[in-house]
Amino acid sequence: MLELPKGVWRWIETNARDLGRIATALETLAREAIEIRKALQEQDEQEEQR
Repeated sequence: MLELPKGVWRWIETNARDLGRIATALETLAREAIEIRKALQEQDEQEEQR
């Protein structure tokens, strides 16, 4: 476990729900960014084939 000051651990504990929501939102954004990257790559490949 990380050695952090007690105040930091208390803050994390107090804000765990919000931190979980932020983590979930970041995961969603990452998945969407992957889908966008794939779509752009496919578009580039189609343009190269023309």
